[in-house]
Amino acid sequence: MEMEEESRIRKQAEEEVRERSPSLLSRHLEELQRLIHQMEIREVGHALQIDEIRRTFQAQLEASRNRHADLYDSAPVGYFTLDQGGFIIEVNRTGADLLGMEKGYLLKTPFSLYVADEDQPLFQDYRTRLFKTERHERCEVRLIKEDRSFFYAQMDSLVAVESDGTRSCRSIVSEIGERKQTEETLREIGRRYRTIFERAPVGIARVNREGRLIESNQALQQMLGYGEEELRRMVFTQLTYPEDVSKEWLLFQELIQGGKDHYELEKRYYRRDGSVIWGNQTVSLVRDTGGEPQFAIAMAQDITHQKQAAAEITAIDEALRERTARIEEVSQARNRFFSYISHELKTPVNSIVGFIQLLRNRTYGSLTPEQLKTLTRIHGCAEDLVRLINNILDLARVESGKMDPKMMETNLPELLERVSITFEPFLREKGLTLERRVAPSCPLRFLTDPSLIRSMLTNLLSNAVKFTHQGVIRVELDQTTEDKGVQITVSDTGIGIEPQRLERIFEEYHQLETGVEVQAEYAKGSGLGLAIVKKIVDSLDGRISVESAPGRGTTFIIRIPAPPAQPAAR
Repeated sequence: MEMEEESRIRKQAEEEVRERSPSLLSRHLEELQRLIHQMEIREVGHALQIDEIRRTFQAQLEASRNRHADLYDSAPVGYFTLDQGGFIIEVNRTGADLLGMEKGYLLKTPFSLYVADEDQPLFQDYRTRLFKTERHERCEVRLIKEDRSFFYAQMDSLVAVESDGTRSCRSIVSEIGERKQTEETLREIGRRYRTIFERAPVGIARVNREGRLIESNQALQQMLGYGEEELRRMVFTQLTYPEDVSKEWLLFQELIQGGKDHYELEKRYYRRDGSVIWGNQTVSLVRDTGGEPQFAIAMAQDITHQKQAAAEITAIDEALRERTARIEEVSQARNRFFSYISHELKTPVNSIVGFIQLLRNRTYGSLTPEQLKTLTRIHGCAEDLVRLINNILDLARVESGKMDPKMMETNLPELLERVSITFEPFLREKGLTLERRVAPSCPLRFLTDPSLIRSMLTNLLSNAVKFTHQGVIRVELDQTTEDKGVQITVSDTGIGIEPQRLERIFEEYHQLETGVEVQAEYAKGSGLGLAIVKKIVDSLDGRISVESAPGRGTTFIIRIPAPPAQPAAR
């Protein structure tokens, strides 16, 4: 505005000079001088204002330049400017720090000096391509620090034209060590996945959302008889047995829609040759980083042989069940026959035993020693027959499932005495002693099945008498400490049992293999006695153990959980 005012005044003065005559010039001389003086003053003011504006602008420009220099130096990435020959003509502090050097040291040095030898061809090709295309170019190289260590760097460069018309390369250099490490880790994971995928013994396929097999491994190709390219053109339903398609398609749709993460099923596959195989399949969903379903991984194992084996086992089981049923029928028929025969034999045999006892008691007249000896032996055989009949009846009861213990209050010492009396003739004949002992702390009465206890004692004493030809037979009654039941111990000084034969002595129809001279006289039997004892003990929820050594006798220890029926005897 001031310059316009000055121009206006100057123009006004010139017009007045032209309009006024020279005669009037003198009159206005003072006024003209005044106007000129005002103009000079204004020019000085303008010069001062322009100088002030120039200084302010220069200060602002310097401040802006400093701010940009600070931003340039403090940038999180390195800035390098290279001339066309590859020499560094400008670098920021971050770039110098990346190389571990001072900025001044780097200037006018070739950038290639800091590139690893292995990456020199890559870097030179990068520079050539950059100046040729004058477009943005990127490369990754290893740069060497002052301490000779290296780091991975990414260079993003553009070509610029400087003020003097020369071309330069302006590059942003970023350290990408962590990214390279992550990429290497991902590559390693990829290599491992690929190794597992290709070498897995089970079939594996990558299935897209439409059910197409976009990738498959060799195991699956061998399993189905198709090549990789053939499978890539197929949807899994084309490989599935018709009756299994609808079931799996529903599962697959639920999986792809995100309703579940995996599913398992056994299904049938069609092979390329038209044959049908069974497979155990697991299909798992793979999601993208946003959590959206991306594709599925299917793993399948051929279980055709297992299915066939299972079918064979089922057939065998069915055959075994039928055979077992037939055996059970035969066994029941045998048991019924044994029971019938035993009952029919028991009455006359008991009569024979009774008549023999009358004869031995001389009810029908006196007897000679020879007659008495003969009657004693006949009586022994009859008693053996009675025991055999009783054993057969007990065995029939066990195998028919009818051996249910009938618990009642039982005086065990009295029961033991009654059983012992039946063996007195045989003990006298063999010159053996039977000792009975009841522990002072043992109750007299227990809640148990007396008929089963009698059968058990009879068989154990029969064995003891049979295999002992001199010495003592002992029977002891005591109370067990752990469950307050009863413990029955039957021991003898007989021939004993070899250790390797102990584990078989409770088998049915198993007879001990003894010496010839002993076997001929004592070892004749049915092989049922100890088997019956074991079954009786089991039916009473008890335990039986045996201790024996050849020539040193045998001891049977039986523990039965029978609660006492009265306080212990004093």
